[in-house]
Amino acid sequence: MTINISEDTDDPYSCSHAFSPLTDIASQLGEILFPGDPLFFNRTYIENISVILTNASTIQQLNARYRNVDADTDVLTFLYEEENFAEIYISCDTAQSQAKAHSLTLMEELTLLLVHGIIHTTGLDHELSENNLQETRRWESKLLKQIQSKAIPLTRVHTI
Repeated sequence: MTINISEDTDDPYSCSHAFSPLTDIASQLGEILFPGDPLFFNRTYIENISVILTNASTIQQLNARYRNVDADTDVLTFLYEEENFAEIYISCDTAQSQAKAHSLTLMEELTLLLVHGIIHTTGLDHELSENNLQETRRWESKLLKQIQSKAIPLTRVHTI
């Protein structure tokens, strides 16, 4: 799995200082996730994922346009199965505020949102049922533990 990170924001509170560490984490996730992984059992495996760090305004516009929800959100995933490609949009603004609210570093919050978005690329949608929500949480926990076991420092970038 190939996961590329890019930035699409002019926001002064953007995640630019988290760009390099998040790219390292994405690279590690790309190495530990493979088609035979149980996460992908009876689900979609996407080979190429583009992660776009953006701002609240852009993600709200995307949410309104493609989900008919005119509100900010933390992460949106768009799956293009025919092209074996997915886009994950992460709101840096929302990540900042959520990190503060949950007493996490920005890097921890961004990592959680990245993992959450990747889980969405499998077709698992936590909004459909309580069972899906619980399964999403289990996979988040498992993948975050795998990242931590690879000794990737999640505390290099602190919230502002």
